[in-house]
Amino acid sequence: MQFPIKKITKTDNPISQQKVKVVCRVRPFLPHEFPDDTVGVDGNSIKITNQRNPSEILKYSFNACYGPTTTQTELFNNDVYPLLDHVLKGLNATIFAYGVTGSGKTHTMQGNQEHPGIIPRTLRRLFEIKNTSINRIDIKVSYMEIYKENVYDLLVPRDSITGLAIREDMNRNIFVANLTEKELNSYAEFEKVYAAACKHRSTAATKLNVHSSRSHAILCIYVTCRDDASGTTLFGKINLIDLAGSEDNRRTENGKERLVESAAINKSLFALGQVVEALSQGSSRIPYRDSKMTRILQDSLGGRSLSMIIINISPGQAFYTDTYNTLNFATRTREIENRPEVNQITDVRHVAEQLVVAKSQKTTRVFPSERSNAQSDRKKQRFSDPLSDKTLSLGNKRNTSTKNERLSDSIFVSTKNVEFHDFSSKSSHGCLAETFSARNAANPRALLSEKQLEEIEKKLTMKMEANLDEKLEKKIKEISGKQEFLSPVSQQKAIFEETLQERLEQRMETSIEPQLVQLLTPETKIKNGRALIALARMHEKQDELVPALEIYEKARVYLPEYARLATKISVLQEEIKTGKVTRYKASGQKRIGERLRKERSQGDKENKPYSRDSLTKDQPVMSNENWQLVKKSILEVINTADAKQIKSLKGIGNARARTIVEYINSHGPILEISSLEYAGVSGKVLSKLVKVAMRHAMLGASQMTVGPFHNRKSI
Repeated sequence: MQFPIKKITKTDNPISQQKVKVVCRVRPFLPHEFPDDTVGVDGNSIKITNQRNPSEILKYSFNACYGPTTTQTELFNNDVYPLLDHVLKGLNATIFAYGVTGSGKTHTMQGNQEHPGIIPRTLRRLFEIKNTSINRIDIKVSYMEIYKENVYDLLVPRDSITGLAIREDMNRNIFVANLTEKELNSYAEFEKVYAAACKHRSTAATKLNVHSSRSHAILCIYVTCRDDASGTTLFGKINLIDLAGSEDNRRTENGKERLVESAAINKSLFALGQVVEALSQGSSRIPYRDSKMTRILQDSLGGRSLSMIIINISPGQAFYTDTYNTLNFATRTREIENRPEVNQITDVRHVAEQLVVAKSQKTTRVFPSERSNAQSDRKKQRFSDPLSDKTLSLGNKRNTSTKNERLSDSIFVSTKNVEFHDFSSKSSHGCLAETFSARNAANPRALLSEKQLEEIEKKLTMKMEANLDEKLEKKIKEISGKQEFLSPVSQQKAIFEETLQERLEQRMETSIEPQLVQLLTPETKIKNGRALIALARMHEKQDELVPALEIYEKARVYLPEYARLATKISVLQEEIKTGKVTRYKASGQKRIGERLRKERSQGDKENKPYSRDSLTKDQPVMSNENWQLVKKSILEVINTADAKQIKSLKGIGNARARTIVEYINSHGPILEISSLEYAGVSGKVLSKLVKVAMRHAMLGASQMTVGPFHNRKSI
């Protein structure tokens, strides 16, 4: 049933939070079963023997527990009937029976002719309340089943194999699309409808149960209670659910068709258990969508509904495992909390009528004989001009305390004019007031019609919007007028303050960022720095040097040990300052090429082979400054923690590169060349690596590593 969405309001509810109520019921032994004391009832607790330790007794406490001798009447009067009072007050409630197959769920919910269950007793009691209540109560029902994970309407013959769809409205309420809702006027009518619907439900015989339910059945009862005195309408709903029982196919000896049904039942019950587990542990994600049943029960488990679960238990040692699992499920369910809300509608027409009645009691003294003729003429004009703009004006000159009072005064004047403008020809205002008061008291509903209320609300809305537009336009003119009269000095001052504010914000950002960087891990610093460098390169390729320089400077905060980054920043600063683009990399390659060509020509003359190694002969010893640059260039590549770049170093393969990356991830960046030995680099490999780096540094190439700005060349 879809209630009017616009007018429903959530009122204060005395039950702000309510845990799911758990009631346990133990069925009696069947004639073919052998009685034992495996399961016992002790007050509000269930006791079972621990199979692992027979001397130990496991005790489970619930809201109520009932033994085999409990009647249907006792269960209904003690636990179900109190919920009906909340439903009549606009709350939603859910009662569902849970247990293994053959534990008595259908008997508890449906019953039989001699011992009716919760469903017929609930409808009978609701109709008794309806017949004795002074308020108007309407009752509707819908009945559906979930069979093989498809939803079917039981009030109509099944004409579709796909079933009905589950939807969610704008207020996140779950409903079944195209589900039939039958309005009922008596309990006898319900009996006929319910008997026909039960024949449509899927049942079959198994080894454990002759009439086993093969589907989950959900009966929804919609109760609408209208109070004419207060003008409010309360909407309540109660869901009565008979869940299919979980089955052990080794014991039921099901055939192919029954196995398919059993798989669907067990799947949905498993999803229900997952939902209960997530709710009891306070999980952030609740898997309602894992099953059609849990999706429909979303409002009942952790939602805005009062909920009660009736745990049905089969006694005897043969069902010990099922009983143990069922009791544990019930214990987790007890921890679920719902937040019930009242669904209430306030009748706008009734509120307007009450305003008319209240105002009419004051109107009898509105026309004293001492008032001037001019005031009387104005009153006549107001009564003779129904729904005029003057009548609907919100700019009332009288002093009123609140906005709501002003609005109610305007509504009263409008409705008064609609009904009584025909009486403007009366000679006496006192007679008019008496007639108005008499008609109002006799039949206040006759004063207003739906069309008149719509016209009144429309004019009020238009007038309020016009007033708001005027105020807004006036405010804009005031602001623009002030700006026009600003002196040049004031304008310069405003510009200066804006510029100063921007500089302060930029300086604040620059000063805070290094402090934030200190909180990051070395890996995060390297990743952020490399990302900024890549972004700066993109700007540099597009000749956007200023943005590129700013991004490089930010990257410098993350990678202060990158010497080439500082060099790059200084180069960009010089290029921006002078407007000249310096190609250091290209010129360096050109110088190396010239020296190689020179060596080749000398080698040809002397008939000696030439190589890059020969370029290092007779070179002076490297200075301390160059040695520091070599170390930094090596550590730059090492601390990238990128195996692909680390493998570009001389003597380092796949295995050694992975070892270095693992070491950096565990201990942080490597600060000294000698520390590479702890990362799996032997002294021999390290010596060769440094030797090659020094050789190429003395050549001026610096091409042996992959730095932030230079691509690696073959050595």
